[in-house]
Amino acid sequence: MKDSIDRAIAAGIPVITVDSDAPTSKRLFFVGTNNHQAGFMGGKRLAQELKSKGNVVVFTMPEQANLADDCKGTATLWAVLPSQDRARGRHQG
Repeated sequence: MKDSIDRAIAAGIPVITVDSDAPTSKRLFFVGTNNHQAGFMGGKRLAQELKSKGNVVVFTMPEQANLADDCKGTATLWAVLPSQDRARGRHQG
């Protein structure tokens, strides 16, 4: 996408990215979620809903940076939770 975005900008066409960023492009700005924080918050809610028991599998597409950031956020949470508060998890992508 970078090359297409950069060509559009060079042609005078304003481009923004929404939800999934192209940070190395010349896009004007990005509008979206802090996916790391969203993954952290989602993982926290998941741990509460599971009452810290059970198994979790996350299916993603490895090429999507926003999904990778979500998973990193959840992994950050799992690293700071006491072991008795963690469900077992596995990332599949």
